[in-house]
Amino acid sequence: MISDSHPVRHYLGRWRPKTSDRTAPLHTTDQLSSAEVKAIHHAENELLDANTNSAYFVLRDQRRALDLVLADVVKEWSNQDAEYMALRRRVSTALENFLSSLRAFDDKTCASLSAKYGKESKPYRVFKAALSLEYDNQAAYRIAYKLRNFMQHAGTVMRLEINEKLDDSGERSVTASAILPPQELLAWNGWGSTVKRDLSAMSGVIDAQILCDRVTDSCGRAYANAVLAQEAALKAAADLLVSYEARGPQPIDGRLTILTLPEQVDGLKGSSWTDVMVGLATGLDRFLAECRRATEKYGPVEVD
Repeated sequence: MISDSHPVRHYLGRWRPKTSDRTAPLHTTDQLSSAEVKAIHHAENELLDANTNSAYFVLRDQRRALDLVLADVVKEWSNQDAEYMALRRRVSTALENFLSSLRAFDDKTCASLSAKYGKESKPYRVFKAALSLEYDNQAAYRIAYKLRNFMQHAGTVMRLEINEKLDDSGERSVTASAILPPQELLAWNGWGSTVKRDLSAMSGVIDAQILCDRVTDSCGRAYANAVLAQEAALKAAADLLVSYEARGPQPIDGRLTILTLPEQVDGLKGSSWTDVMVGLATGLDRFLAECRRATEKYGPVEVD
């Protein structure tokens, strides 16, 4: 590791990822200033924060985790090597994790947008308006937003339904689902009048997977609006990374990287390597197009 207490030199380079040893295929071009390196990392962070580092992607991962747990339930029940209450606790925990990520999605996205642009900025106000739109129009979002508090204060009334049947050939099949009974949920007095009406109007049970799918869709629409409100800043970050791709060793054959060397050392001894995330930039237009498609249900959210 290079100590921050010593001067360093930065070079733009390119290497071919054929082996774990980067030194042999490395080719460098011009030297970069510390300000340029800082600008590159800032651009990468702008794009990462809007994409895979966002709280929305964590929410999506937790949604998939619920499916994986239910798939494990089916497998273990089919093999007759699991106890019902233990399986129920695992599914309940997966549901709670999803609901926690829902609250974190709201809190962390607001905090990120506020820190970057301020609470009076367009991205922040668009995101808050988009969340309000989902709350007003989607009962699943309203219920899920309150359900986390219910599970924390009143425990869980989730039922794990495991169904077995034999087909005509005698083959045994197993399915599992997480079910929430609205009438039992109504025993808690913390729902608020709107969500209480939602639950009272239901004649059947709530399938947790369907509920979580609809909530993920709601959050996806809200987040897509927030991303589109940052389009100018994201495109500027992408353009900067692409400009360094053009400055790197040509032809473009391998990964763009920043080679950092201590000022007092010759050769590659003590060097460090950081790949430039050009793929974030080249994939931005596709990502923005996906965000536009996500907003089609209600149209783009506009703020004054």
